Amino acid sequence: MKNLIFVLLLLISGTGLFAQEKTKEEQKKDKEAIKVQQFNETKALLDSRKFVLEADYLIDKSGKRISADQSLNFIMIDSTQAMLQNGKTAGQGANGVGGVSLSGNINSWKVETNEKKKTLNLQMNVLTDNGFLTVFMNISIGHNTQASVNGNQWLEMYRYEGRLVPLEESGVYKGRTLFRN
Repeated sequence: MKNLIFVLLLLISGTGLFAQEKTKEEQKKDKEAIKVQQFNETKALLDSRKFVLEADYLIDKSGKRISADQSLNFIMIDSTQAMLQNGKTAGQGANGVGGVSLSGNINSWKVETNEKKKTLNLQMNVLTDNGFLTVFMNISIGHNTQASVNGNQWLEMYRYEGRLVPLEESGVYKGRTLFRN
């Protein structure tokens, strides 16, 4: 009798473990499906060329992360135009928001996808009145993005870290752009 009860308990326990294992498999499949969906949404957002990288943080040359105001620190893409801005809530600065604002035409646009890691890399060149800029964006799951800018000493001081947001959902504040005389 004791052996029969023991065997029955083992069978019930084994069935429970199998059910848990199946649940873990289903959870893994669900997570992968979410990653694929987010990756496809991000690709579509890049293809639309109507989005904003709203920076939560600026990262200086030494690697120090500085909390940033999303409405003042951004890279905006609107079709063939780009605007890059950094600013702070204290101080006026030349652009009126304590930093620098540059806008111009996008001359080149190159997107590389890594299907396995579900990441995207964007490189674009922007011709502004203050010169030529090269922008590099590394985009991962959930629109999490890091961007760096080459070609302007004020914008090169920081890397942008934040999320991509559709242009129509963004709440950024544009400062004055600077023009070279």
